[in-house]
Amino acid sequence: MSDETALAYHPWSTYMAAREEARRLGDRRIGTEHLLLGLLRDPAIEELLGVSLQSARDTLISLDDDALHAIGLEHIPVTPPIKEKAIPRRPSARLVLGSRIKMTPAAKTSLKDAGRPMRRGKQISPQRVLRELLENHDPDPASTLLRALGVDQVKLRVDLEANELEE
Repeated sequence: MSDETALAYHPWSTYMAAREEARRLGDRRIGTEHLLLGLLRDPAIEELLGVSLQSARDTLISLDDDALHAIGLEHIPVTPPIKEKAIPRRPSARLVLGSRIKMTPAAKTSLKDAGRPMRRGKQISPQRVLRELLENHDPDPASTLLRALGVDQVKLRVDLEANELEE
């Protein structure tokens, strides 16, 4: 993690970025796939995964379309993209609680578990949230998305654990 990321990262930013991704897609709940997209807004995470945010968004839409086709919905109307809202580096409680979207149980657990080191005086990081997302397996949406993007999840987990030991 770069010094700039360490200083700029705030745990609520992950929730807000995920909320924004869910809103952009028209989803009513924040899932692990939205957390992953939210993390990809960080250039360090993009570099670590070797995947761009736009590529991940496109792949997720493709996976969603495939799922809809699998249940017989062939003619899916294309909706125009919703304009992105800016996410502050250190969001206030009012901003976070303002337009809340419920989280799926897996997304909630991933964020909660990523926050556990904070109780021991350690800082939560985007890498820590990503590591918790890797604890989920197919058919979890983030796991499915990472596999579709060609990310080697085992290697990524090893790299993240090695980085955590260095810190």
